[in-house]
Order: sequence, then C-alpha cells, then structure tokens
Amino acid sequence: MPKLLIFAACEKAIIDQDHNVSLIGLIQDLKVEIPEQVDIEISKAEGLPVAAMRWAAFSMWLKTDVDSGKEYEQRVALIDPTGKPTGIEARTAFGFAEGKTTMRNTSVVLGFPVHASGRFMLRLWIHEKGQPESIEPIAEYPINLNRGQPKA
Repeated sequence: MPKLLIFAACEKAIIDQDHNVSLIGLIQDLKVEIPEQVDIEISKAEGLPVAAMRWAAFSMWLKTDVDSGKEYEQRVALIDPTGKPTGIEARTAFGFAEGKTTMRNTSVVLGFPVHASGRFMLRLWIHEKGQPESIEPIAEYPINLNRGQPKA
C-alpha cells in the first residue's frame, strides 16, 4: 500500500513548471454569518445549504516496494459535526507511472455545507482496486466551522 505523505484541505493546489505543488490557503477555520431569518429557512429546506466557495482536498502518496503495477482507489468524504456524511465525496483511481515515486490527487469541491457549527472531518480511505474498501479511514483533516449572526 502506498504511504500517505500529505492530506489537507486548501483553497487551491498549484503545480509549477517543475511539477512542484504549492498548497494555497490551508483551510482550518471557516466563519460564516447567517441572519436569523435565513437560518430558519435553512432548517426548513431540503438538502444541505452550502456557502459558495471553491476548495480542494489534496493527497500525496509515496510508492512503496510492493506498489509496482498495482492500481488503487482513494475516497475522500466530508463528514459533518454530528458524524453524518454531507454528500461531498470524491473517488479517484490511480497507479504509479513508470519511474515515478509519488502520486498526487486533487479533488476540487464547489461549496461548503453551513447547516451546523463545529468540527467537520475530511476523511480519506484507500484500497487496492478490486479489493474491499476499508471501513476505517487512514487519515482525517479537521475543518472548524463557526456560524454566527451578522453584526447590525
């Protein structure tokens, strides 16, 4: 199984001309101000309300001696503070190209759920393609959301 080197949420991942990656704006704490009336409408709405923001889940893997010729699938999912899935999920199949020792995956996400304050968890799973998916994630990245009322 490849070794996880980096797993993080960020505003964007940029790859330069030398193929080096820069993670811009690591996301740790988000603050959203929602007026009381809108909050009432949110509680009546079907589906999760989201803030309009573009962000990315980034992972970088290191090839081990047993990874040659194997294909893997990673799954990334955002879990809300109550432990429920938010519906934000990405699956990516990958293998290591000949002569390459690392592999990067970037999942771009449009929107962030704002239905609850607290710690959201971005979770990561990996399994060899064709094998059962593990139940326990191999990594987690916390994102704290603080909801408040706008100041008058």
